[in-house]
Amino acid sequence: MATKKQIQIIHIAKQQLGIDEDTYRDILGQYGVKSSKDLTPEQAKGLIRYFQKFGFRIKIKYREGMITPKQIGYLKYLWQSNPKVRNKSVEGLENFVKRIIKIDRLEWIPRNKVQKVIKAIESLK
Repeated sequence: MATKKQIQIIHIAKQQLGIDEDTYRDILGQYGVKSSKDLTPEQAKGLIRYFQKFGFRIKIKYREGMITPKQIGYLKYLWQSNPKVRNKSVEGLENFVKRIIKIDRLEWIPRNKVQKVIKAIESLK
């Protein structure tokens, strides 16, 4: 079963993209379900990525003491422009960050760890 957060994101995406109910049900049908609650976490992740291809953007809230959206953008830029990086996706960057500082998501990086990630990306060989 998809997480509560994933279901919320799916419904926000549906609203943001202006998807009507019939189209939404057709999309869910492609995943073999009738309701977003019936999706597995992996299917929900895939559906969110599908919506992102059509312009849905998850808004990242800034929290005190945590990485800023501007810093996240800079990390993504460094990652994608580094010729040593093979998997230039956000998932690839998040996997790298997890190996370096043991944190799963970019928006969870404490501000005092951002420099360590930047230096690690720049030192890739």
